[in-house]
Amino acid sequence: MNNIFTATSLVCAFCLVSFLAQAQNPIIQTAYTADPAPMVYNDKLYLYTSHDEDGSTWFTMNDWKLYTTDDMVNWTDHGMAPYWPIPISVGQE
Repeated sequence: MNNIFTATSLVCAFCLVSFLAQAQNPIIQTAYTADPAPMVYNDKLYLYTSHDEDGSTWFTMNDWKLYTTDDMVNWTDHGMAPYWPIPISVGQE
């Protein structure tokens, strides 16, 4: 009987801790972003993310967004990340 009480108490404690430990503070709160790609350079974190376009009803991602931080608390939204398309020739050498 004592083992059942102990096991039940542990399960209840685990459920309570996992409920309270849910993260409710996403880094990016102004846009729906996905697929983060972090890079650290000169003590600054650069976070490149994909995002759904406004009004899209499907997976429409035309560009990447760039966010930076120095302290993991304060983030700067730089808008669309600059990129340079590289032409790729398939099947040619």
